[in-house]
Amino acid sequence: MIRRRFISVGLFLVLVLFLSFWKVSRADGHSRAGSTPNGILLNVVPSRLSEKVHAFAMRRPDLPGPIVAAMGNARIDREGVDYDFDLQNFIKEKDLKPLAGGNSEFAQFRLPMEAVEGEPVRLDVEATAAQMCGERIVRIPLAKLTATEIDVVIKGKQYRLKRPKSFGLEGMSLVDASFKNQLRTWELPFVTQPRGISADGKEVYFEPAHSYSKSELEGDAEIWPEAPPLWVNPTGKPAELLLAVSRGVYRFADASEVPAKERFELIEMPSPYPDDAYAMFKRFLLGGQTFIVRFEGPCT
Repeated sequence: MIRRRFISVGLFLVLVLFLSFWKVSRADGHSRAGSTPNGILLNVVPSRLSEKVHAFAMRRPDLPGPIVAAMGNARIDREGVDYDFDLQNFIKEKDLKPLAGGNSEFAQFRLPMEAVEGEPVRLDVEATAAQMCGERIVRIPLAKLTATEIDVVIKGKQYRLKRPKSFGLEGMSLVDASFKNQLRTWELPFVTQPRGISADGKEVYFEPAHSYSKSELEGDAEIWPEAPPLWVNPTGKPAELLLAVSRGVYRFADASEVPAKERFELIEMPSPYPDDAYAMFKRFLLGGQTFIVRFEGPCT
């Protein structure tokens, strides 16, 4: 009886110690995120995940594309894919002033945001100086995006935030033969052209953005511990990967997913939209089907 009582007391003390440690750990984790009187303060750092996946593919040419794509996709939830938001209107609406670097190529801003649950959140970001058409680009790593929410990834943790309407992104759309009626739209993480489209017209493919130098690709790129041992890639070439998007969910895809018989042509014509002089079109031909994708050309 006494022994059981000692065991019970011991288990109780262990539980108390565990709960105390858990509370301290949670408090420490929250403070590292940057708790302030105005809510959580988060320092946004681009993930460069698409570049890391590309660099990994270069270092491991023995791995087939589907395996490299699956490994990259497994990292999206904890690293995020970088999105280039144009915040020129958001900065004006909120009358935000740079925290630093206001007269240089980049400036630091603190963005007032709100979590989906209503808690105030501040994002410290780096914005470019005004671009050719006035854009102020801020790169933010996301796990998911909708018209009303963004899942921001910071140090492996996701923060579900309300997306302001003035958080602008580039887009593509599937249009009909008149070029004026939109059948489907996709928001993109950066300015690009479509590389391909799925047979059902629901998913569009495009090339990831890369800026690794040759030395980084050959020697300094990250080695992933979860990588499988030496493989036999029948092509003998590094995997060619694309980004694919459908309904706001991005994934890495092997280039072979684009049907080999798919053909495309750039449609040379003036923009049919009075308010958009930079609209461009590509026509994709696949198995008797025709898809016309509208995208934005470079601002000049």
